[in-house]
Amino acid sequence: MALREEIPVSPPLRRLPVALLLLLSGCASWKKQGVSVTPPEKIRLAVLPLELDFSISNPADIATVAKSTATAAERKKLAQALKAPLNEALDKDFELRVSSSYVFSPIPSSDIDKAMASLSLSTAADPSPRQYRELARRLKADALLRVRVHGYGKIKTSWLMLLWAGSFGEGAAQGVVIAAAAANAWAGAAVAAEEVLQEGLEWFGGGYLFDRFYAPVVLEGDLYSGKTGKNIWGWWFIDTDNKEAVKKLPKADQKKKQVRLLLTFEKARDDMMQRLEKVAFKNEE
Repeated sequence: MALREEIPVSPPLRRLPVALLLLLSGCASWKKQGVSVTPPEKIRLAVLPLELDFSISNPADIATVAKSTATAAERKKLAQALKAPLNEALDKDFELRVSSSYVFSPIPSSDIDKAMASLSLSTAADPSPRQYRELARRLKADALLRVRVHGYGKIKTSWLMLLWAGSFGEGAAQGVVIAAAAANAWAGAAVAAEEVLQEGLEWFGGGYLFDRFYAPVVLEGDLYSGKTGKNIWGWWFIDTDNKEAVKKLPKADQKKKQVRLLLTFEKARDDMMQRLEKVAFKNEE
């Protein structure tokens, strides 16, 4: 698990071979991509509109709603309608966190929206490096951060598979390192097997419990160079709850799923920004 704390790796299955290579070889300097930390100047960061890649069947998970006799289909329809104000609230929450960063300086979301509209650009369309580069030019941004919310109150089975697959690559990388150091292939294989089994039990055994008793949130973040438009960093973040923050709430609010989910989101958001800030300095080397 130690390697996960040191090397940024992008999670999707199509990137796993690249992820393993990064784990073994390290990462290229951001400076070569035009992203540089030069205190007291900060990196001008454009946080693109968050993408909510999840479905909600219970509107009470994301908003305060009165009890009703609505059918399951009607509740699901209402929940989807409530995602727009939730998206706006999460966008503001992220911008607020970036504004307190000692590394990044946020570009106002209103400016980002106008620039994206002028380019008829949508993150859902998966912009090309050229489009990211042009967007950054108009915003005078050093870097652009794309964030996707893949889980909000529920962990998808596909994400459990992905997380486990990621742990397999990580376990294999650890095994290679240990086998080389110990000159013992069996020692490396044992470490890799233990890592994979442990992660498998954690994700598959815990996934059901997360959905039922916790308020899980899954975020994926990707950072793009404003100079080249290329992806220079990526990682996934998963938090099951924000217990410390929940304890500070009035008793009446501690069991409200919508409140707990917002707090979990803030924790996952902080995890992302703290890692980004740490990696920003590391990639100056």
